[in-house]
Amino acid sequence: MPSQQKYDVVSEIKQTLDDAKGGVFLIDYRGLTVIEMATLRRSLHEVGGDLRVYKNRLVQIALRENALPAMDELLLGPSAFVFIAEEPVASAKVLAKFAKDHEALEMKGGLVQNEVIDNAQVKALSKLPSREELIAKLLGTLSNPSRGMVTVLSGVSRGLVTVLDAVAKGKESEPAPQGEPEDEAEAA
Repeated sequence: MPSQQKYDVVSEIKQTLDDAKGGVFLIDYRGLTVIEMATLRRSLHEVGGDLRVYKNRLVQIALRENALPAMDELLLGPSAFVFIAEEPVASAKVLAKFAKDHEALEMKGGLVQNEVIDNAQVKALSKLPSREELIAKLLGTLSNPSRGMVTVLSGVSRGLVTVLDAVAKGKESEPAPQGEPEDEAEAA
């Protein structure tokens, strides 16, 4: 019969899964030192990820009770779970960079938007621009047509001002017209 402690852990996992709107990644952490795990945990925490270690069987129960897809093929061997509060791209980038520097870390896959993804898809996520970068690019793209329109419209008034200025300078530099004296015009 399961102990109360296991029921409590399953409840905790279920709540953590509910809070992980960005999803969850699974990693194999065998071979990492305690210091390396602490460094990884800190790096993930900075981008909204939460690294925890649970028994695979308890996670399977929590997934089933939360009506989430089963990840049985990923839940083999020791697993650490990265629960993602918001955006999965930032956490995927941290994991990919850490795995590059520490060969012992192996990404297994994860669960993003209620779909099971594999190691290759986690790596693909790590190569995407962040949400903030995408928003900046979108705003730049949206502002380009209006910026072009302002440039075109201001070009017409700028041209008019330039022509008027040239005409005014031309009038200033022209000598005043000299006519014949009135007396001479009458004499002729």
